[in-house]
Amino acid sequence: MTTMSDGGGSEPAVGTRTEMHVAVCRLTLHIYASQSLKDKRRVVQSVSEKIRQKFGTAVAEVDGLDAWQYAVLGIAAVSEDASKARDIVDRAIEYARGIAPEAEVASSGVDVFDYVD
Repeated sequence: MTTMSDGGGSEPAVGTRTEMHVAVCRLTLHIYASQSLKDKRRVVQSVSEKIRQKFGTAVAEVDGLDAWQYAVLGIAAVSEDASKARDIVDRAIEYARGIAPEAEVASSGVDVFDYVD
């Protein structure tokens, strides 16, 4: 395994156990008023950027790219604590329900993946 350092700190001591937990969400938005991909793109970019800024998560449109009235966003948070990663994503879902009146959260699902080195 290759390790990389950001130059800002020391590497973990040999034999130290590293834990990482990734919470991943699939969030489906219905954008009822959209009449074009341009309308949809405006809403998706706005929602994605607001979630990124507020929660520090990764956000990307992952499905429905050519559909006008729905979008599927992937949201991911990484933490040393599984419950913290899950909480961040859960709060992002709730936040998404109220930030764009033209978009309704139709469904969401969350999984948490654990990585231990």
